[in-house]
Amino acid sequence: MVHNGIEYGDMQLISEAYDVLKHVGGLNNSELADIFAEWNRGELESFLIEITADIFKVKDEEGGDGFLVDKILDKTGMKGTGKWTVQQAAELSIAAPTIAASLDSRYLSGLKEERENAASVLKEAGMKFAREMVQRQAAWRRVVGLAISAGISTPGMCASLAYFDTYRRARLPANLVQAQRDLFGAHTYERVDRPGAFHTEWTKLARKSGSGVGALN
Repeated sequence: MVHNGIEYGDMQLISEAYDVLKHVGGLNNSELADIFAEWNRGELESFLIEITADIFKVKDEEGGDGFLVDKILDKTGMKGTGKWTVQQAAELSIAAPTIAASLDSRYLSGLKEERENAASVLKEAGMKFAREMVQRQAAWRRVVGLAISAGISTPGMCASLAYFDTYRRARLPANLVQAQRDLFGAHTYERVDRPGAFHTEWTKLARKSGSGVGALN
């Protein structure tokens, strides 16, 4: 159980790396596959890094052009082991910030319609509260950035800013997490372009475009 809880944190960190590389670094899926494959040949070698590289190789055979990961709805499911791990940590007065953050991210990913509405409202800044948030966020980011640069811990400020940034995004990197869950556990996923639950043989398809992962344990 605890192992699965730790895995929640690992998957969240991978999805955040994907988000930064894609939206800040401008990498496409082929480049992302190469980056994760390279990481898997070094000190970051792990099952999750390996399958992530393969996920980025899979083309969308159902919907035409493009890569499948981009067609997955950004809503992450869960079986409860992450929640159980955080609850047990709290009972023992043990901090588990990364796992807790991953759990929060999964909760927020499920609020798809709310996030889409928030993205519109906060972009236009029409409501008074929204206008206040938008106008003050630059100073908020500067303070958090300065604290991080100085090595000063501001967990409340950082967590609040992360919540704000997550809630106001119509599209999250949760699509990658759900692809990972489908690959190693056949948990299925939803698509952005049609209703229903779908499952993909990711490893088999990845091997068509290169060397995929080996047999899954």
